[in-house]
Amino acid sequence: MRSHFIRLVFFWSLCSCSGASFKSYASSQGAATEADADAAAAEDGGIKTVGEGDSIGGQSGGEGDSTAAPTDQAPTAPSPDDVTKIKDLCKTMSDKVQRMSQTLAYPKRKSCSFDTAPNLAPRDKYVQAREISPATLNLPEGVVCGLAISSEAKTHMQYDDFLVLSLSDHVVFLTNGLLTDYLAKENEVFLWDFTKVVGKPIKDFEAGRYCIGKAADCVLPPHDKKGPVSIKLTNEEIAPISAVLEGKKSAAMDLVALGDNDASDCSHTDLSLTVEISFVPR
Repeated sequence: MRSHFIRLVFFWSLCSCSGASFKSYASSQGAATEADADAAAAEDGGIKTVGEGDSIGGQSGGEGDSTAAPTDQAPTAPSPDDVTKIKDLCKTMSDKVQRMSQTLAYPKRKSCSFDTAPNLAPRDKYVQAREISPATLNLPEGVVCGLAISSEAKTHMQYDDFLVLSLSDHVVFLTNGLLTDYLAKENEVFLWDFTKVVGKPIKDFEAGRYCIGKAADCVLPPHDKKGPVSIKLTNEEIAPISAVLEGKKSAAMDLVALGDNDASDCSHTDLSLTVEISFVPR
């Protein structure tokens, strides 16, 4: 009886030790298997096959998931290399350039909506309000290599206090060039952002205009005076904006009127602009 009891105790001890050893072995084998898989993935160029139920970025890859990683990202600004490629393409393919034109109409505006966000209360000699006359410019299926903007021959526009023409949020012209001191640049072109200028002092009401192109190719009436509008942008000048327009079918081309404190601020007369786009088709 005593010998049977001793054998039973010995057998129980042996099973307990074997069970612990099996668990330890299984654990080590599982770790080794995972390490081997990672090593194999590294040898295969970092590609690891994900099976059903595996986790990607902390989320289950199995059926029935309703949560996905966000995919919306802010658009990336074109690199200087992107701009250079467009300049080179337009030069190389100059014999293939085509043209299309469109007329954009901006109805007259009479006053600012002061005290209505994002506009502030009237304040003399400070940029306090803006009013937007929106328009949509249709784009060709190709690379934009030039832009010519002109008002009708009989049109003599007048505005108060200042005007901004933007294309896809890039400043084409600003009738008070000193306001560009408050704006950021992207590939040497100013980005229009009212939040950057609102509440800022107007250093000189009679300051000269800013145009993205050469001064000789930019005609704008001075502050509170009547006159025509004309601007021509070459391949070199439009390329930074052209890079932004790549692949788009249309773009916002808005006319923005700015004012400080008067009832007649943020105003401009009717304006009809003919926009001619030079482009290399795809």
